[in-house]
Parts: sequence; C-alpha cells; structure tokens
Amino acid sequence: MTPRPRVALVHTGGTLGMDPEGRPLTPEVLRDLLAALTDLKKMADLDVQVFTNIDSSDATPRLWQELARRVDSLV
Repeated sequence: MTPRPRVALVHTGGTLGMDPEGRPLTPEVLRDLLAALTDLKKMADLDVQVFTNIDSSDATPRLWQELARRVDSLV
C-alpha cells in the first residue's frame, strides 16, 4: 500500500485565522479553514500547527528565522 502524502500547514496569523463575524476581528485559529479542507483530509495526512497569530506587518527578521527553523524541522 502506498503511504498517504503528508501536508504541513503552518499558520502565521493574519486574515485567514480571523473570525469574519467578530468586530473587531478576533483570532479563531483556523476553525473555518480547517473545516473547508475535508477533501484534502481524505487524500493526505495533515499536520496543522499554529506558529503565531500576528499581522504580517508585525513580523520581524527574528520571527522569520524561527519560522524557517520550524518549516525545516517538518521536512
């Protein structure tokens, strides 16, 4: 039997992780996005991680380095 592919989703914050009904926007940590991935869940093993939950304008070089290390650890 062929092993299923592994897909890693590393959340870094921003629009995709926000509740569109909340005012102001509030983090909902991928709830709706993950619910929409039902087809992908049937085809692959998902590894979903929340790395951070910030706006991209708040990212720093240090955070980019930490993200690069996290992604490298998944390979």
